Amino acid sequence: MLSNYIPNTRTRERLQRQRCGADLEGFSEWLTSFRYSTQTIRSYIFAAARYDAWACEHQHDVPSTLSLSRLRAYRAHLKRQHSGRRGHDFGNAFCGAR
Repeated sequence: MLSNYIPNTRTRERLQRQRCGADLEGFSEWLTSFRYSTQTIRSYIFAAARYDAWACEHQHDVPSTLSLSRLRAYRAHLKRQHSGRRGHDFGNAFCGAR
């Protein structure tokens, strides 16, 4: 299923090597079951991978132990990273992580 949304083999393999890589297949299937558009699913997959990279960088536990405080910290990080832009510019980045 992941290959439906990430057709580039190198990109897909890079994502699958991340700590969250094993979960991305199921995540894409779950999003498909809710009939999200291909573009949104792709965006959410990359957002989840970016969250995972941020969490690793900040030495947070495995994403399955995600807490509200970590989500708030990540959202603050996104706001700083995208300062001066409208909120919806990073909306999928946060929603994919959430």
